[in-house]
Formats: sequence, structure tokens, C-alpha cells
Amino acid sequence: MELYGNSNTQFRLLFEKCFQEYLLLCCDPTESAASAINLANGLARKCRTVDERRLLLLSMDVFYTTIEKYKLCDRILSNYTRLKSIKNCLNDLRQVNYSMSESKRILAQHNKSITDIVNIYSDYYILSKLFLIDSDDDNAVNIDTDHLKMYTEWIELMGLEELRSPTQDNTMHDGPISGIIDLIQHNIAEMIRNHFNYKQSAIQSSEKSALMLIRPCQVRFVIVAFQGNILEHGFEDFSALRGILELIFSSHPAVQHVMKSWFIKLPLRYLRQTVATIQQMISVRLYESYCRGLESNRNTRHMSRNQMANIIKSLKSEFMFELKIASNLLAILFYANKERGSITVDYDFYNKDRLHISAFSNEAISSARALIQYELKQWLSSNPPSNETEFGLLKNAYLLDPCIKAQALQQDSLMQQRFELQSSISQALGSVESLLNPTQAFIQPFLILKVHRDSIVNDSMEQLVIQSNLKKQLRVSFVGEEGVDEGGVQKEFFQLLVHEIFNIDFGMFIYYEDTRLFWFNVASFESNGEFELIGVVLALAIYNGIILDVHLPLAVYKKLLGYKVDIGDLYEIQPDVASSLLSLLSIESDFEMEQLCLTFSATINKFGAMVEVPIAPEEFHQFEPVTTNNVSRYIELYLDWFLNRSIENQFRAFYNGFQSVCGGRTLELFSPEELVLVICGSSDFNIDSLIEASQYQDGYTKDSTTVVMFWDIVRKLDIKLQKKLLFFVTGSDRVPMRGLGELGFIIGRHGPDSDLLPIAHTCFNFLLIPDYQNREKLERQLLIALEHSKGFGLR
Repeated sequence: MELYGNSNTQFRLLFEKCFQEYLLLCCDPTESAASAINLANGLARKCRTVDERRLLLLSMDVFYTTIEKYKLCDRILSNYTRLKSIKNCLNDLRQVNYSMSESKRILAQHNKSITDIVNIYSDYYILSKLFLIDSDDDNAVNIDTDHLKMYTEWIELMGLEELRSPTQDNTMHDGPISGIIDLIQHNIAEMIRNHFNYKQSAIQSSEKSALMLIRPCQVRFVIVAFQGNILEHGFEDFSALRGILELIFSSHPAVQHVMKSWFIKLPLRYLRQTVATIQQMISVRLYESYCRGLESNRNTRHMSRNQMANIIKSLKSEFMFELKIASNLLAILFYANKERGSITVDYDFYNKDRLHISAFSNEAISSARALIQYELKQWLSSNPPSNETEFGLLKNAYLLDPCIKAQALQQDSLMQQRFELQSSISQALGSVESLLNPTQAFIQPFLILKVHRDSIVNDSMEQLVIQSNLKKQLRVSFVGEEGVDEGGVQKEFFQLLVHEIFNIDFGMFIYYEDTRLFWFNVASFESNGEFELIGVVLALAIYNGIILDVHLPLAVYKKLLGYKVDIGDLYEIQPDVASSLLSLLSIESDFEMEQLCLTFSATINKFGAMVEVPIAPEEFHQFEPVTTNNVSRYIELYLDWFLNRSIENQFRAFYNGFQSVCGGRTLELFSPEELVLVICGSSDFNIDSLIEASQYQDGYTKDSTTVVMFWDIVRKLDIKLQKKLLFFVTGSDRVPMRGLGELGFIIGRHGPDSDLLPIAHTCFNFLLIPDYQNREKLERQLLIALEHSKGFGLR
């Protein structure tokens, strides 16, 4: 300290600030450092001025002991003096586009070597401080994004395969480390091992770890470490990445919460890079463990029980802990991404964008059949029902492909239907009444609906209201019509019911032509029972595996799952209104705002008359003018009124109906976007995938003349007629989540050439076609069948 002069008070204060910060960053296990940390915390609370803190700190022997032992003084001071010079050096390198021919000159000019830059960017203290804009807020990220971008550009260019390990004189040579990225990874791994002294065995065995990150500043280095492809490649078996993941896993929940707030604010590319890096480690480590468990037989389609047991054993010993620490950070990133998507009225443009939900699903995990079966079995048998499983896949359901979640939903539905059937039989057989009057005591094991086509809504509501249990397997029949319900009849039932409910003449929903979406009618005079019926219908469709043609906005599914709705949801329904609201924020003149004549009210169509209603009567009178001072609040209140308050009664009834059938843990697996897929199916109508997956019976093959002619005709039909064909054969024109190839479409020979029309068994997706010998006749007969396909008279 004498080196810098005792008279330089400003510099000494800077040193003391650095030293306190460094002690808080460190988690050295020695008693000396621990005492220093505790003392620093205590002094920070008690001392009123910087001078008091300085005098007290410098008088404590424990601080001198720590300085002497760890030689921290010179390092702290030198790091602070190097911050600006490193940034200036990178800036000059950027000006020449990181040209290798110019780099040597610029590095020499700044008295820097490539090794200098490598070392400083793999130093914990520098990674925690270098890219931060000065702030007194310990929780703030305040990233200097321009500096961080220069750093990542340099890493990406210097990490090219032709480059070798750097030396002090800025030359490249062949060495044990293949390149700069590997060197930085190596340094980070060593830094984590030496600096934090973590013990994987302690964390794995749930023992109290020697390390507990308690300050947000201790994990700031994570933001930098994940960028520039540093951790993308698994140097030394992903040791650097695993070390970072373990540190975060062992950190205090409050620290993890602050990390989430950082990733909400950072540019999207940083979130994308971090997610991709973690996903790569999960995939590689799963593949390695899975292969070792497979032993000699690599045919995963026909694994024996012993082989599956070996795979699970291998995954438990080698992969489960890595998945646990990786999914911990992925969960932080997932919820940060979820909040990034919430556009607020102050409109932070840089975080309105977010990653698609698919970025968080891991294809390798969803393809690991043994692992998925093991987790689903555990999930289905949990008592009481819970999403907690050994590998945690159902708890971290974002890791799973939507099709796997749909599989879980289907298996859970079948299990509940089986349980209800067994309960009904047991109740009937075990009652006293069954002994006296067996016929009257019989309890129906199915949910039976008998409806008329011309009164399908009223019939459905009347019968569903009196049902004590809606989780029984559904059976539907149309009064006066043939057709045993093996699945096809209920498909048509749902299709007709949904069409009637969403008829604008029915008055329950408003249809927006521009976006082709329905939204709850604020002024609907229908009872809550009708809205509850819609919720029941959607849930019954999910429960019974039926896809519906429903055009509801994402906001409905977000509200069902408890997600917050925002201006982005209004934009989906009424883009013009949302854009107009946001444009108000750019108005700075009170006079210009006054000319718009806006008040805290909204206009609704009530029985044909336009009526003004208040949007927040408890806060503003409906005729209160909107000004530049309250415009932000006006937008917030309008959004809340349109998306929540104005439809509160209608949506509550809808929600209750839905929850009566399909609430609970299964629904928690899905995101709003995935729930749309489950209810409405995929939008990818690819007829070729249907052709490739089709099967043939009764003498037909894919090369039969009639079959070849049939598919040639179908390919040339417009999309409307292709959907009619799909409806004719399957009872629905919706595409399953996995695509048309998953339908199990079957074509059978219906005798020799004749004048019979093609017929279909919708319960089995089975199309019967006579062996027409003439293309024109086949096309004519097919079109006639498609135009007259409603009802079950043709089946």
C-alpha cells in the first residue's frame, strides 16, 4: 500500500471499496476469509461514512492477515487499472474487423498479448465486474452490452480451428490445448475449482455444500462465460460448464431470482446462446449414458426389461445429477423468457422479443424411450398425484416435446376413465340396493349423451348439468340415427356443437373479421351455464382425444393456465386498437392529446345500441379526460378491462367448466401455445405425409391402380376439398399434433368396379373404395361422397 502513497485519500478509498467487494465475491473456506467477510458485512451496516469504514477496516488485523496470505492487494488494484485499457484494445481490434494481420500491431501498441486477453476474460473477478456499468445496486446487471459484444466477436473469430494456443509474443504454436476457446474453458474450470472449492459429491448427496452463493455479484460472471461459444464445446467432459451449473444450483434462491431479472433485461441473443449451450450438454451427456446402458443391443424399439433397467441404472449414476443442475438454470431462463414476452405499456423494445417455447424442449430427452417410459410410469402411479419424478422431467415439462406431454395426457385420461369404470362397477355390486333390485342399482360406467341435431346445444347442456362425473369415457348418439360410437360419432358431435356455439347469431362471442378470431361478448345475455358448457366441451375434447376447429386467441389459453395477459394479446385480437394505444405514448403535447377526446371509458355494442361504459370506475370517472400525465395508466386500465374485467363473469364460468374435467397436474405440463396444439391440432396440412403413412387392406397395396389414381386425384384437389376428404374419413378436418402421418389412415377394397360411392368408417379412419377401373368415374364418385358426407347415413 505504501507503493501508492498514503496521502492519496481518493485512491485509498477506491482500494478499500475494491477490497470489500473482492472479499464478498470470494467464498474461501478458511476461517480468516470467512471472518473478513462477516466483519465487512457488519461494518457496512454500522459505519455511517466511508471514512469511518476505512479507518475501522484498516485497523483490523484479520484484514492484514488475509491480504498477506492471498496477496490480494496488487491483484485488485491492477485489475481496476486494466479495465479501461482492455476495452480500448478491443475497440481498436474491432475497427480493423479483428484482422489477424493488424492484430499483432494493435496488441503491441496497447502493450497486450493474446494471452493477456485470454487470462483477463477467464478471471472470476474480471468476469464479474468488467462488463458492468457502475451502479450502487448490487442486484443490478447493468451490462455494458457494447463491450460484451466486442468480447464475443473477438472470441468467435479467435476460436477458429486454424488458430492455435496463444503465447506471450502474440504468435501461435501447436500445443496440448487446441485453441483459444479451449484455453479459456480450461482457465474457467480451474478458476471454479480453485476459487470456489466446490465438491460435487457434497451437492449430489444433498449435503450442505461448503459454497453458498449469497450475493448476486458472485454470479455475474455467468453472463459472460456463456457467451462467445466459450462453453459450447465440451472441453474436458464439460467440466467448466458443469462447474458453473453446480455453483448456480447451490446458490441462494434470492440470487437465482436476481439472475432471472438479468436475463429478462439482456438482449435476446445472450439468452439464446445460454439455452443452446445447456441443451447441447444435456444431449451429449444423455447420449453417452444411454449408449452405455444399451450394452450390445442398440435396437431401442425392441428393448428387453433388463436392457431398459440397465439404461435407467446408467442414467441414474451418470446423467441424473447433470440433468438436475442443468434444468435448474434452464428453469431460471425459461421463466425469464416467459416474462420477456410480457410487453408493458412503458414498452421496453429490447425485451418484447422472446425465444419460442421449442427452444427449451430437448429432442434427445423426448427421444429417449426408456427414460420417458420410466418417468411416465412414476408420474402416473404417484399418490397423491404430483409432477415430482426421479429425473424431474414432468416438473420441468418445458424439456419435453409437446407430443410427449400429449402422450402423458392421454395415458392419464385413460387411467382415470378406467378408474371411473371400476368405481362404478364396484359401487353397483357392493350396494345393498343391488341385492334387492339389481336392474335399478346398475350405475352407467360411461358418460352417455343422446342429442338431436337441431337442438344439440340445449340437449348437451341439459344432460351435462345432471352428470355427477364428467371423467367417464364419452359415448354419443344422435337421436333417430344409426351409428355405434366407437369414436367417429363423438367426433361429429363435437364438430357440430362447436359450430353452433360459435355461431355469431348465438351471441356468446364476437367475431373479428380481420384476425378471424372469437372473443367473449361483453354484452352477452346468455346465462353462465352456456359459457360453462363451452369450458366443459373443450375439456371433454381434450380428455377424449378429439381435435376441435376452435378459433380462440392465445389469451384464452393463457388465462386458463394462469398466465398474465398483456398488450400483445390485444394485438392478436385487435391489432389496430393495440397499435393506437401504443401510439399514444409518443404524444408529448397536452393539446394534441386533448384533441383526441379520450376518456376512461370504452364503447360496447349492447343489443344493437352503442353504449359507453367505464373501464375503472373505482379509480377514474368514465368522463375523466386522458392526458399526457395519465395516458400510461389509461392504457393499463383499458387492457385490464378488455382482457379481464369486462368478461370476468363469462370467463369464470368458462374456466369452471373446463376445470371440472381437465384441471390439475396434467394441465400444468403445457404452455399456452402447446395447449392450442392439443385442442386445435397442427396447422401443417401436408397431404404427402398422409399418403406416405397410409396403410392398405382387402387386396389393395400402394401400387394398386385404383390407389395410385386416388392419390393423384387427391393431390390435385384444393385445400378445402382435401380437408373435406379428411373429415369424410376421420370425422374431423383437423390435423393431429404430430401431423397427418399419425392418423392411421387406411384404404380398403370395397369389391370390384361398381356404381357404389366410397364409404368411410370414421371410428377407424377407414376408407372403402370400389376397384374403379376409370379415373373419371373415381373422381366423380369421390366428389359426390365428399359433398354429401354429413351424418352417418353413408357410413
